[in-house]
Amino acid sequence: KKKGFIPCSTIQPAGLTELKNFILKEIEISDQDLHSGILTNVRQISAVKKALTSLQKATKSLEDKLGPEFTAFDLKEASVALEEIIGLISTDDILNRIFSDFCIGK
Repeated sequence: KKKGFIPCSTIQPAGLTELKNFILKEIEISDQDLHSGILTNVRQISAVKKALTSLQKATKSLEDKLGPEFTAFDLKEASVALEEIIGLISTDDILNRIFSDFCIGK
């Protein structure tokens, strides 16, 4: 084995664990962090914060007995925020929402 090289294959599993461990060590991410999930950009962090806020509002609406429609609205908002992270909502969907909420050039 040459120094600085990790022999591996994209077809066979040989060497992939060693490669993964090397990459994780180089970027200082533990294997546990990798499986717990990592937010990789500001958009994802913002979406998680929005989802958390919406879940807190839903909890409060239940505590205050405001009615199921208020709780449902907040839960839907949390769901939409999380869908942005996992890719169920496309960039086009986001842009359409922005343009429907703001009157730009009309």
